[in-house]
Amino acid sequence: MSQSLSNFFVNYQHNKLAILHPDLINLLLFLILFLAIALTVRKKNGRRSHLFSKEQTMQLRGLAIILIIFGHFWIHVASIRAEIILSGLAVSFFLVISGFGLQRSYLTRRPAFQLFCKKRIKRIMIPYWLATCLFLSLDFLILDKTYSIRNLLLTFSGINLSMELRHIDYSRWFVTFILLWYSLFLLANSLFSPKKSAIILTGTAFVLLPIHYYFFDFSWYNFFSFPAGCLLAVYYDTIAVFFAKHKKTIVYASLLWAGCLLTCITMIKNRQLYNNLFFFFPDIFSKYQDEIVYLSVTLSIFFIAGYFTEKGITSKVLTVTGKYSYELFLLHGPFLIKYNPIIKNPGTFQVTGELLFFILILLFLSFLLARTADFLQKRISAAPYS
Repeated sequence: MSQSLSNFFVNYQHNKLAILHPDLINLLLFLILFLAIALTVRKKNGRRSHLFSKEQTMQLRGLAIILIIFGHFWIHVASIRAEIILSGLAVSFFLVISGFGLQRSYLTRRPAFQLFCKKRIKRIMIPYWLATCLFLSLDFLILDKTYSIRNLLLTFSGINLSMELRHIDYSRWFVTFILLWYSLFLLANSLFSPKKSAIILTGTAFVLLPIHYYFFDFSWYNFFSFPAGCLLAVYYDTIAVFFAKHKKTIVYASLLWAGCLLTCITMIKNRQLYNNLFFFFPDIFSKYQDEIVYLSVTLSIFFIAGYFTEKGITSKVLTVTGKYSYELFLLHGPFLIKYNPIIKNPGTFQVTGELLFFILILLFLSFLLARTADFLQKRISAAPYS
């Protein structure tokens, strides 16, 4: 790295930012997020959204990506982590939404294999390829880092299993993980009915988790979230009717349940406490427990969000971040961790302001990435296919 670039960009891969009051900063971040959501709340007149509507999932994606950026700041940038980190929970949001949307579309119209692949390339792979080209260029220019031809072919194919490839952006493990679920989904739905397919995918998650835990280490987690989204789609009509009849009871129960489970997440982070409580269980038990806790909180928040969106209540902040959530997910890692131009001051209020400003800049870059990808997507859509 040249001296001028070294002075402008900070690399937090090895040297972390010395944060003195992590929990206070975390509290400030959550308070500012809550205020931003509350101050931009709007109530839509006329036709209201239904449970798990596109409007609701947009809001949830917006919340998820903000929680992921907050979490990755504590995991990869700060020298000391805050007690409450919800990035793992936010990933569960994305996976449930993905499984739900894909299964719902298959219930109404089952696209041909070629059309299925074309849609996934347009939505997932084109922004991913553009971001990959950007990061490989910046790695070379700023970090003097290059990659082998083999690794380049693997990462452009979406296969990011090695540590080196996963650390290109610290998020592309998710692309590999979701492509795996897309492949399993396509296979299951081509052989079985949607209901059987969702059940088979759930059983597959039970098998994949211990295989990954004992034999591999690809940084995958939330194995049950995508199949859970598929099950929600299959039984959506029953769930929606039940929710309509018992709306307030479900919302109150979800608030209580989510609060209790979030407390459990904090307890789980205290490994000594966990070891004292569950010392007689095998280690794999903790993985299943984490999965169940994250999925339970996710579903509780989905029902709470559904209550508000059915009433036409949405937040502009969550709508905007939700619209560009995938692009934000792709871009945030390298600019946050490997070449950070903004976050440099460890002071409590300074680093809080710098992180929020970083998110605003990142949102603008995500807009540019989305527009570029949209241009290429339209070119692909215009191309003939059989």
